Amino acid sequence: MKTIAINISGVVRNSGIDRYGTELISGLRRIDFGNKYIIFDFNRTEHHNRNIVNKISKTIFDQIIIPTKIKLNKISLLHSVKDIGLPSIKIKSCKYVLTLYDIIPLLFPNYYLDNIIKKKLYEVRLKSCIDMADRVISISETTKRDVIKYFNITDNKFEVIPLGVSDIFSKLNIVEIDKILKKNSIVRPYILGIGGSEPRKNNITLIRAYSILKRVFKIKHKLVIVGKDRSEKEFKQFIKSVENEYETVKSDIIFCREVEDEDLVGIYKGADIFVFLSIYEGFGLPPLEAMSCGVPVITSDISSLSEILSDCVLKTNPYDIDNIVKLIILLLNNKALKNELIMKGYNLVKQFTWHKTVEHTLRVYIGLLDQ
Repeated sequence: MKTIAINISGVVRNSGIDRYGTELISGLRRIDFGNKYIIFDFNRTEHHNRNIVNKISKTIFDQIIIPTKIKLNKISLLHSVKDIGLPSIKIKSCKYVLTLYDIIPLLFPNYYLDNIIKKKLYEVRLKSCIDMADRVISISETTKRDVIKYFNITDNKFEVIPLGVSDIFSKLNIVEIDKILKKNSIVRPYILGIGGSEPRKNNITLIRAYSILKRVFKIKHKLVIVGKDRSEKEFKQFIKSVENEYETVKSDIIFCREVEDEDLVGIYKGADIFVFLSIYEGFGLPPLEAMSCGVPVITSDISSLSEILSDCVLKTNPYDIDNIVKLIILLLNNKALKNELIMKGYNLVKQFTWHKTVEHTLRVYIGLLDQ
């Protein structure tokens, strides 16, 4: 029996990475009885914005405490589910695994790293983690290609393991859905967007398209935008950037800025259309989650979204407002197309299960431990 440690330290609670870590840990405990698992769960917060004390204490934990724990607990494999979560010290008796979701902070530094020093520090630290890793798990071919190109490295240590869609997205009856919508002050019918005010999620364009749909086409649908904002300042800047359009439709837009995971299922299921205009994704779980809930999807024709979603969605340039409006009207008026996309979505989602993700990850562990 070997001892395997999974490092989820510093992961923001209820984030996408948190979901990955939770599903991975629970899945491994269900199927792997031949190894012992230790979880490093330190300095986790509810928000993305961390103060300097958080950052320093996390660095001390990764660089000093973890190597000490590896030696004391005779850990044979360490898996960091956060991109910057491996020690810079290589312990010869321990294999290192790193999961990479994307390199968004490096590709869009203006959104995430507000000065050149922060960008350089992140770049150096991430490269160090990649170099230290015996195996790098990438959640898509897109992420793998981006990392290899950005750092000019070979692909010999990469393993592509797609994410899964939770079983909770296929459950709930109509009564439960209505309760969730009432709890979150959502009125049907509505079009759904996700990502809050985060610039990369591009909900600014969705609001601009929606204002045309209300003004020109007189649609009866509300627009619901779900997502926790990184800060109140960012949310205010978001509203200001679409001030003219927002003023004309603000009574029909519902922002759900604090939504529990259990409620998210009901909000998906209550929607007529899900519109996801992100300008970049390492994988893109939300469209798959919407498909699992039986909701047709309009999404960007970029990055991993094209790789993962195939012909099961309607695709558009994420900045082409006229085409976005056209596709929404098409789906609202074409029941046959809507049903076709729903059926294609159900079939696609079956390919992405957490059980497959966990099994593939365990094979990576076993391969390294057998070396």
